[in-house]
Amino acid sequence: MKLRTLVAAALTVLVGAPLAAQTPAKGMTFTSRMELAKATGADAGASTDMGEMMANMFKGMMFPNGPVEMEYVTDGESVRTELRGQMAMLKKGSIILYQAGKTDGVVLDPAEKTYWVMKTTTPPEAAAVLAQMKPEVTVVPTGVFETILGHKAEKVNVTFRMAIPIPAGAEVPPNMPTELVMNMENWCASDVKMPSSVMKLAGMAVQGMPGFSMEDMVKACPFSLRMRMRMSMMPGWEMLTAVTKQGEASPTADLFKIPEGYKEVPMPKIGG
Repeated sequence: MKLRTLVAAALTVLVGAPLAAQTPAKGMTFTSRMELAKATGADAGASTDMGEMMANMFKGMMFPNGPVEMEYVTDGESVRTELRGQMAMLKKGSIILYQAGKTDGVVLDPAEKTYWVMKTTTPPEAAAVLAQMKPEVTVVPTGVFETILGHKAEKVNVTFRMAIPIPAGAEVPPNMPTELVMNMENWCASDVKMPSSVMKLAGMAVQGMPGFSMEDMVKACPFSLRMRMRMSMMPGWEMLTAVTKQGEASPTADLFKIPEGYKEVPMPKIGG
């Protein structure tokens, strides 16, 4: 097992259920921006050689071409997301469909007229790593509020702390940390809820991440308008996610269907 597997396990936590938690339940469209950037502020901390290496690896896997915008639209049950940049194994222009009543997501490639099925289960290799981590998870609503895009948003702090299992023979660099800590500062709106289809998908994803208490995070933060996440493996860096605009929508049912003539292909792997 290589270091890439450990990073993939972290990506499962960071990009799986938390992203699903950013989908409102009424007819609505919104745009979200995600990037990895140098940390700012008095508590930013200094980067290290290890942090720079991990940040470059993370960016190469998640954001190879820089920040990514995602345009969402939902009718309250199904959800469609279009990527305005490449994110992990998702190509620029990819369209992700979470269809009401379905157990898996579907990723469309309009350029190639193909699609592949995004399984809600965690990949076995990453699941084996996650199962050994036994994280400590703390979710703390702060009682601090701010108005963001017309929503009353509460600051909710989430901390994940876990040991990183390093299997015998693993290819890891010198001074590889043995513990991973993730601190997430979320600004959460409680007046927007997730569609039932996404709740089901998120629930299935949580089953593949035992002990990560995603239920507590989703309960405390139904809709994240802004998030700043810092990881101990990447000191001096932070992942930023923010909803940049939103509006009402009345999408047609065809928008959530696989277009005629599209051919199914295998699911790609993170990092190619």
